[in-house]
Amino acid sequence: MNSSSKVKRLPGSCCFYFRKGRCLYDEMLNPGYQERFRCRVLRQWEEAYDEFLDRAEAFHLDEAQSSRIWAVRLEKMSDLASQCPQYEARESFGEFVCAKAFGFLCLDEFPVCEGRCQRFLLPPRAKTDLSSKE
Repeated sequence: MNSSSKVKRLPGSCCFYFRKGRCLYDEMLNPGYQERFRCRVLRQWEEAYDEFLDRAEAFHLDEAQSSRIWAVRLEKMSDLASQCPQYEARESFGEFVCAKAFGFLCLDEFPVCEGRCQRFLLPPRAKTDLSSKE
């Protein structure tokens, strides 16, 4: 069998579940269920914020005091993003964000799209575009 006769998968780039080479089927099937898909930096920030709220409450800080303290801590914590091994800087509205972020999710945590599969689904707009051409 020569290389030209091998069956190759078609690209899944037109699939509803496709995002930057990754398959988001599991997340769209049950949004938020898989904790491992969430951005690890955002998870760390959430944990730090929860801990901060507990401490602010224990020290009876008012909202103004706690807001000032949190702003300083958040500034220091912003370095966490660049320390993430999956972080890829992208400028958005004058700020640098991770190019692998999809909302609160990290695209690198999703399985690689292997091409058209049994779950392949055209996005609703694409279906409309195809039906209007018939």
